[in-house]
Order: sequence, then structure tokens, then C-alpha cells
Amino acid sequence: MLYSQNDITLNNKLKKQRLTWLIIVSVALLLIIIFFFVIRQKLLSVISTIVLGFFLTSYIGLIVLPIKKYEILLNEMFNGRKRENLGFIKNIGNEVLTREGVDCYQIIVKVGEDKSGDEDIILYLDAKKQLDNININDPVKFETFDRFIFSYEKLSELKIPTIK
Repeated sequence: MLYSQNDITLNNKLKKQRLTWLIIVSVALLLIIIFFFVIRQKLLSVISTIVLGFFLTSYIGLIVLPIKKYEILLNEMFNGRKRENLGFIKNIGNEVLTREGVDCYQIIVKVGEDKSGDEDIILYLDAKKQLDNININDPVKFETFDRFIFSYEKLSELKIPTIK
């Protein structure tokens, strides 16, 4: 299994730490704005306000939102409906992509009983995780939420159940 409650705990700790820094720096900049306003330094008040606005938008957009999106993904993975996919690994991407605000790698899986497969599906692996002992053309069972891999198991051979 790739994920555990520890992932949620670590993400919540990181979110709390980053929000604390956001509050500390914002309060400091706000105090500077008030100080310049009180001593009637209009230009410095305006510059400080612009700096505060720039800091808030960039810090929230670049630092806080990715953590929030990862938290949403983790909560949905643990509480949402998961699907089982059986197939052969066709390709494991090495380029980090961003899907739904989360950095991940693309994995192409050939679905079917043999390596020729019926169709390819694209799954995403969290960039913070890795697939151990998995190579191209290995038969694997994935448990996925949406297209994100929640857990996996390397199989010795692939037996897809048939519906009678």
C-alpha cells in the first residue's frame, strides 16, 4: 500500500507550519503598514501594502494551495470508491506532471490477459511515492481512485476473471 494515515498526518503538519509562517509574515507586514500610516508616510504605506498583497497572493498560490489540493486528494483516496485494474506495465514516465494540483508521474498500463492487451489506460503515481520492484511488461494489480494509484501488487501471472 502506497498511502497510510501517516501521509495525512504529515500533510496536516506541513499545512499548519506553512499557515503559521503566512500569519507571522502577514502580521509583520500589516504592522509595518500601520506604522507608516501613523507617521504619515503615504508612499511607504502604499509600497508596504503592495508588498503585502504580492506576498499573500504568491505565498497562498505557490505554497499553501498545493498542500490543500494534496490534502483533498488524500481524503478522497481514503474515503472514496476505489477500482481495481489488472494489466501489464507498458511505460513508466520519468517527467513530473501536475494533475488536479498534485505532482505525479504518468504510468501507462496495458489492460488484458496478454501483453498485446485490449486497451491502454493512463494512471498517475504521486511524485512523492515510488513503485518498488516494478519493471516494464510486469503483470500488476492496481487499486486506484480516479486515475491515481492508491496501492499495487506485482503478480506472478495475470489471470483476469471472466464474466459468465
